[in-house]
Amino acid sequence: MHASTSGGGIVRIAGVVSARCYAYGRESIGRAVDDLRADARALRALTPGVRALLPYSAPELLGEVPLADDTAVITSFIAGYRVDPGEVPAGPGVAPALAEALAATHALPVSWAREAGLVVRSAEQVRDEASRLVDRAEHTKRMPRALVSRWRRAIADDAEIDPDGLVDRR
Repeated sequence: MHASTSGGGIVRIAGVVSARCYAYGRESIGRAVDDLRADARALRALTPGVRALLPYSAPELLGEVPLADDTAVITSFIAGYRVDPGEVPAGPGVAPALAEALAATHALPVSWAREAGLVVRSAEQVRDEASRLVDRAEHTKRMPRALVSRWRRAIADDAEIDPDGLVDRR
């Protein structure tokens, strides 16, 4: 594969190296982190039918390049920019759009992930992990009591956790 960087250059954020490049005959993004295998599996699993269920564009996996200790992935380029979660403005606009995208991702049928060989955790595993996370957050004394109570009710509510399980991107 021949790849060259374009106007975007190379960016390093929290151990992730990203480079906007021209690869596979189109503008692309090359990424290398400690472990992209889970990301590559998930992108491979996004068939055209699954992508049609999403209200946003997901990058296409174009290829993989071996590195000394791991693999870099080359994905299609999607115009936009990264926003630090702490910088997302409240109110109409960005936050509701992110919530809609996240809800659509969580609404994908678990069957596509199982068929693609992705790890799916059972409802009980999801419930146990969420409960441990709330316990840890509560012990920091930084999580408001009302939020702790809300999360505990949600964890106990069968309607909140898909009985078919949850896709684990790890």
